[in-house]
Amino acid sequence: MEILLNDKLKDYLKDKKSKQIIINSISTKVCCGGVSLPVAKIGQPDSNRGYYHFHLADNVEVYVQKGIEAKNNKLFLNLKNFLIFKDIEVEGVKLL
Repeated sequence: MEILLNDKLKDYLKDKKSKQIIINSISTKVCCGGVSLPVAKIGQPDSNRGYYHFHLADNVEVYVQKGIEAKNNKLFLNLKNFLIFKDIEVEGVKLL
């Protein structure tokens, strides 16, 4: 799996003095069933068990929860801003 980070996210990681990102899947129920959505945050899991561990350029490490599949075998991580809030967006996850 290839994981690509945008430049804003790379700069944000430098500002936070962190080089680790964790991507989890959260499940939610809707009227006709359930759906799993990816959520990314800075940090690392308590245990590497249950995660794929990727080493990227600039010594950035990404932990992807097992079971998360990428379209075309690529995940894109982008930093999104809303007012004073910053959030890591994950694109390219197969939802089904």
